[in-house]
Amino acid sequence: MRTVDLARAAGVSTQQIRNYEEAGLLPPVPRTDSGYRTFDERHLKAVLAYRALAAGHGPEAARGIMHAVLAGDVAGALALVDAGHAALHEERASLRTTAAALEAVAAAPGGRSAAGAVPVDGGPASLRAAVAAAAGGPVVAGVGPVDGGSVDGPRLVDSGPGGRAGAVGGGRPGADGVAAPGGGIELSVGELAAELGVRPSALRVWEAAGLLSPRRERITGYRRYGPADVRDARMIRMLRQSWYPLPRIAPILEGLRRTGSSDALREAVAHRQAELTRRSAALLDGAAHLSRYLADFPPG
Repeated sequence: MRTVDLARAAGVSTQQIRNYEEAGLLPPVPRTDSGYRTFDERHLKAVLAYRALAAGHGPEAARGIMHAVLAGDVAGALALVDAGHAALHEERASLRTTAAALEAVAAAPGGRSAAGAVPVDGGPASLRAAVAAAAGGPVVAGVGPVDGGSVDGPRLVDSGPGGRAGAVGGGRPGADGVAAPGGGIELSVGELAAELGVRPSALRVWEAAGLLSPRRERITGYRRYGPADVRDARMIRMLRQSWYPLPRIAPILEGLRRTGSSDALREAVAHRQAELTRRSAALLDGAAHLSRYLADFPPG
């Protein structure tokens, strides 16, 4: 096949085929005596596999998978595929916790969460237990947020949705919050960031935008996040993952705090659930294309 033939068969431009070759996403491309590229079925299936993988894992993770496959490292490629599925599972768990927090707030009188004061029960609670209590949901062992799939994780500033696909993070089960002056559990900026799967700088950006108002320790000036702050931070993270700009988030949170109106947040949760379902189907399709490629062109 010529470059134009491969491009037509794959549904992309000829320039995109050249880009794929330069990025190392295709098997070696032979050339004719006159210097023209020649492609075959193997190149076509490699293009289709990469594009299917990118739809679910994202371009960066898909590149890593294809590089491993073409290098003969099937185990490494499959490990990256597994990481993508695990990351999606973590995002679903995080969204369920956010949805539970939303319903707890909506059900409480005046829109205030019953988790507004988490009791200190016989000593410091684990970070995960504190956040689960603040969210109004159960403690789920081994389940944490997605670090690479977070809105703000890969950057030092809050620059919107995106980030690496396939990297699984999580809270630190051994970390502990501290007792708040008025009762309950408070988390440090690092503890809350770890639990949400974002960088501490993201929490500061949200605070600068007026979305969070953590208490400051009188002597050190350190930020301390109470249960209501944790709940709000979960809502913000979910909205950012759904492409909500920061100025749009402020009135949504204000309405929830003031009147208990949660319609906009429920809509955002539903939108995020639909997006995760789409990604799940895309991951399945990508795995199918990769499986066919490996079956037709086994390494070695």
